[in-house]
Amino acid sequence: MEKEILEILKNIQSDMTDMKGEISGIKGEISGIKNDMSGMKGEISGIKNDMSGMKGEISGIKGEIFGIKDEISGIKTEMTGMKSTLDEHTQLLRALEHSAQVNKAEHDQMFNEIAHIRGDVEKLKNDFNIVERIAAKNWYDITTLKEAK
Repeated sequence: MEKEILEILKNIQSDMTDMKGEISGIKGEISGIKNDMSGMKGEISGIKNDMSGMKGEISGIKGEIFGIKDEISGIKTEMTGMKSTLDEHTQLLRALEHSAQVNKAEHDQMFNEIAHIRGDVEKLKNDFNIVERIAAKNWYDITTLKEAK
């Protein structure tokens, strides 16, 4: 029986040695996990720093966007003024075009009247030439009659 007890004790001792080895392995794994966790903490810290930097950049971008919005607002104001000026210029141009059309119509009318006057003057010249010839003939006749007397 003592042998059996010794055998059981050896088995228990062997089991305990195996357990010690397994516990030692678990300790190693826990140590590895701790190292991994430490590495992850470092990475998370780096990510936090990156996020903080990104927040700063986003704030800068927001500032730039507000600046761009102000510039756009100024451009809109300028465009409104330019549109008003353009509308005034358009009205002036249309008035000038209308005035040019009226002047052209008056010019064409004057040109037609001048052509009619020219025709009337030519007719008067012909009539005057006829009157002149008749007057000359009448003077000739008067002179002839005076000589005949």
